Amino acid sequence: MAAGMEAATGLAGSPSSVMATGVLLVAAVFCLLLLLAQPLRRRVPKGLKPPPGPRGLPVVGNVLELRKDPHLALTRLSQKYGDVMEVAIGSQPVLVLSGLDTLRQALVRQGEDFMGRPDLPSFRLIADGQSLGFSPEVGEVWKARRKLAQNALKTFSIAASPTSSSSCLLEEHISKEAAYLVTKFLQVMEEEQSFDPCRYLVVSVANVICAMCFGKRYDHNDQELLSLVNDSEKFGEVTAAGNPSDFIPLLRYLPSRSMDLFKDYNQRFVRFLQAIVKEHYETYDKANILEFRNGSVLVHGEVLFQGIAPSSSHLIRTLLTEASRAGDAFSWRLEPRSVRSGGFSLENLDPEKLSISLTALQLGQDGAEPLVSEVIRALSALYPVRNFTIGHLRPLGGDLEVTGDLYLDTALHADIAAVLQALRVLASSSVDLSSLSVQGARLSLQVYPISFLVTNRRFSERLLDPLAEEHRGLARDLGEAVARALQGHRSFLQAAIRGFLPGSLLCHGDVLFQPPAPTSLEVLEALALAVGPDEALAGSAFHVDPYSIAVGEDTLEPPPAPGFPESVVAIMVVCILVIVTVPIILLVVLRTKRGSWSDVAVLWDRRDPEVGTQTLEMENQGFWVASEQDMEEASACWQTDSAS
Repeated sequence: MAAGMEAATGLAGSPSSVMATGVLLVAAVFCLLLLLAQPLRRRVPKGLKPPPGPRGLPVVGNVLELRKDPHLALTRLSQKYGDVMEVAIGSQPVLVLSGLDTLRQALVRQGEDFMGRPDLPSFRLIADGQSLGFSPEVGEVWKARRKLAQNALKTFSIAASPTSSSSCLLEEHISKEAAYLVTKFLQVMEEEQSFDPCRYLVVSVANVICAMCFGKRYDHNDQELLSLVNDSEKFGEVTAAGNPSDFIPLLRYLPSRSMDLFKDYNQRFVRFLQAIVKEHYETYDKANILEFRNGSVLVHGEVLFQGIAPSSSHLIRTLLTEASRAGDAFSWRLEPRSVRSGGFSLENLDPEKLSISLTALQLGQDGAEPLVSEVIRALSALYPVRNFTIGHLRPLGGDLEVTGDLYLDTALHADIAAVLQALRVLASSSVDLSSLSVQGARLSLQVYPISFLVTNRRFSERLLDPLAEEHRGLARDLGEAVARALQGHRSFLQAAIRGFLPGSLLCHGDVLFQPPAPTSLEVLEALALAVGPDEALAGSAFHVDPYSIAVGEDTLEPPPAPGFPESVVAIMVVCILVIVTVPIILLVVLRTKRGSWSDVAVLWDRRDPEVGTQTLEMENQGFWVASEQDMEEASACWQTDSAS
């Protein structure tokens, strides 16, 4: 007994036993303190109820429920607790939103309240904490960067492609990559007979993004691009699975392979971006800020270009234009009069030069000078016009093609759309607006081809010559008449008679509208109503057949040919039927009376007397024919009676 007690005492006093007891005691105290502190932590402001949600375990919260297929687990929980619920990931409460209406309310209607990001340790590893998508900073700097990125992406969707027929740069990149992808599919299918298209699609999408962001397209077998794609897939896997150490601080001090891969990927991605930026900095252009001065910040630098560099005036206008478009996106303001480049400033800028091309209808070379005055007058209300010089004149049938340059005194780059709108008044000067272009841009027009027949004028061979005075005068007068007929439409711009066809005086041309334009049927209706019952087009001296008017493919249906009214035709048909049917009915009814009208009708219808007699004999069975002896006896009796 004494030996047993000594053994037990010795075991209890051993170092390992003391250490185990201490660890258990510390763990028990830690759990007790955690349980006591749990109800004391305020999660919602006083007076408000916390969102519904499942009750979590101490320390880990609801992690065990979400560790496998978290999206499916959250779907099941939302069906139980509603579209707005709260789950605990570690010691951090997380608000979970479900349902389309709830998400629209939070992200659209209350976007300013929900645009922030949680300040998680893993988020600060992405792009050195400067990521627009993961940075917890949502102040003015973040807003400026976001607006700058939006403007850059918007440029790709509206800037015209200078090297292809695509509507914008983004369409050009996508079209080229799609064409290459189809070729790649055909090649791989021919070589391998079957393949998984997922990898090729991912590489093509990455190529489009690289083309927009870096100005460089990679081959599908390029190791740098493939490495970037593989790393992005790993990045997606890690971020989709979540990082428990973001919510359980104790895990940050434990080794984690997924966290090590996440750090390594972000470091390599930052190095990749730095290499791209350095390459552009050295090979394309660069602006070095060389000097700052006290007071207002004076920026002195230089800009380098490859190839033909723009003029100093063009650089100043570009800088001022972009600064004016930025608005409040930046915290700095640019003083326009302080901008200088190569000895030029606002005081001595070269005029803005715009190339212009147009076609003047029925205008000889002698009419070029009045045209110059009209162009300057049209733009004077928009910009100060220094000059309009004509560089080339080319006869075009009876018209005149004019190309030249406009010189405008403006501090900013001229708004080409506004210039085109101002030049619309040239329609009254017989300028074909469909041919008008400024810096390669044209008006947005709706053009309808028209044709019609003039009935009170005869065709002349001189009308086939666009240089003949008769052709030019008639085309001008008819164009004015059509314009008067369509001037009720606010979007109407111009009517141009292009020519005449042999035979009848058939005229053809175009009418031009600015969107929103009427339909071709509405234009046809307006022209037909302008002809009127007197057949004069819009009060002019020209008589037009309204059923010859064609607008596009639309024409009027001619009226039916003249004839008897339908009521008269109906009465005549009824009378004919009565005349035919009444005699037939009478014959059928009266035929039943023997020896009367029926017999008369039958005898009347027979032309042979013998046949009539035979018929009468057949129908009158009591009729007999007397012999000659009987006839003599009857005659003698008659004579005796007469003598008596």
